Amino acid sequence: DRVRHELGIIGDMGFPAYFLIVWDLIRYAKEQGIRTGPGRGSAAGSIVSYCLGITALDPIEYGLIFERFLNPGRREMPDIDMDFDERYRADVIRYATEKYGSDHVAQIITFSTIKGKQAIRDASRVLGFPYGLGDRLAKMMPPAILGRDATLDQCLIEPPADAETFVKDWYANATELRDAYRSEPDVTKVVDTAKGLEGLRRQDSIHAAAVVISPQPLTEPAPIQQMGEGAEIVTQFEMHGIEDLGLLKMDFLGLRNLSTIERCLELIRKTSGEQVDIDSVPLDDDKTFELMCKGDTIGVFQLEGTAMRTLIRSLRPDSFKHVIALVALYRPGPMSNNWHNAYANRKNGREEVDYPHPGTKAVLSDTYGLMIYQDQVMEIAREMAGYSMGDADTLRKAMGKKIPAIMRQEREKFISGAVAAGHPADFGGALFDTIEGFAGYGFNKSHSAAYGLVAYQTAYLKAHHPAEYMAALLTSVKRDKDKTAVYLSECRTMGIEVLNPCVNRSESDFSVDGGKIVFGLSAVRNV
Repeated sequence: DRVRHELGIIGDMGFPAYFLIVWDLIRYAKEQGIRTGPGRGSAAGSIVSYCLGITALDPIEYGLIFERFLNPGRREMPDIDMDFDERYRADVIRYATEKYGSDHVAQIITFSTIKGKQAIRDASRVLGFPYGLGDRLAKMMPPAILGRDATLDQCLIEPPADAETFVKDWYANATELRDAYRSEPDVTKVVDTAKGLEGLRRQDSIHAAAVVISPQPLTEPAPIQQMGEGAEIVTQFEMHGIEDLGLLKMDFLGLRNLSTIERCLELIRKTSGEQVDIDSVPLDDDKTFELMCKGDTIGVFQLEGTAMRTLIRSLRPDSFKHVIALVALYRPGPMSNNWHNAYANRKNGREEVDYPHPGTKAVLSDTYGLMIYQDQVMEIAREMAGYSMGDADTLRKAMGKKIPAIMRQEREKFISGAVAAGHPADFGGALFDTIEGFAGYGFNKSHSAAYGLVAYQTAYLKAHHPAEYMAALLTSVKRDKDKTAVYLSECRTMGIEVLNPCVNRSESDFSVDGGKIVFGLSAVRNV
């Protein structure tokens, strides 16, 4: 029934060709021995994608929702992002170019913008102030939090009481900058000028993933140019402009962790002759969860940060569903609301499991009463207010944007649906208010499940084949001296000996000999 349901929507919306293009690219990669990811984004919620081999997770088993990926109520192109072993991403793009024509395929330009620190340095320089002034002010800016940088206004203007915790932290950590801004005329001039620069485009580059495939020569709908060392063909419109033109934009992502997995499997075959089918390993492996519970996840995809390892030790995962949840919880929104700690505490009985409303228990029991996935908003709307999954996805999107006029309409619709389902109107209103508070912070469960699987696979390899995994990991970061140092230190912690480079013993990459890692010659500077 699920397959027929999805095929009907895909056919009605006119997207069969799109799925077949993606299927062909994945097919080519697999036939060439190029590792592909199990999924990325909401596409993992499609059983058609699973049956075609585009994704590797059964959406029914993991409760993933198709309409989160393709909503029949919105005439938008589906978005299937593809992860490839980073070493061979260019090969897949080359295949697409050869198949559809070099004048029909191009990468897409992207523009980086000026952020607060750089705006201050630029403004100070252009206004003729000494370098030291701009440098001093830039260093007063608060540090990034989970990859997000503070804007100048977020440093200078006190946030409202309901602002995110990290926004409040930025403001609290910018006291020195505010004092200088108020007391030093030169600083005031620099910062006011920097505000005008902040957010402007600074330079262009090739987008790390986006590729456009057009039925007509690309020179007809869009300007193109050559860019980069390889003189790649690139559109001069960025990806949003390409999508607005109705052109097919696809994401070809090179994922370092996929190359690490593949290198590790090659080393295992070489050292022991064992053929490990990493895509079929049990997802309830005791040794893997033991490694996680200890927080020994340095080098494990998505799970290696210091704060993440602290959370893992607190959570003590013993099921794959906990790994999926970890990927969703380690985000600014959930962390600013302390959901990550609440999840760990509830899982281990340190905190009572509390449901925001009795009607949500069936949907939220798996996450201990916390609404950590966007999919749960959709399920509650379907179960309690009679929404179709397409309408539930529209509700989810509206709650994420928090536009007052739209929210009023959705609230009335939700209450009417709840009444029609046999619930009192005040019940519907209270439930809507409850899920509205959660909805803006939930994460895409399909993406969490797909990346959780890659995280589990890397943890499994580290637990069962530590020397081979660490050697593969070191090879993957051999151009990054800081990460190399971190992973060499981890080898020492694990009791794995790393032998010095030797022209008679070393290979180009890191290798394994007798349980010891042999330093790769290509990782030696200037070699």
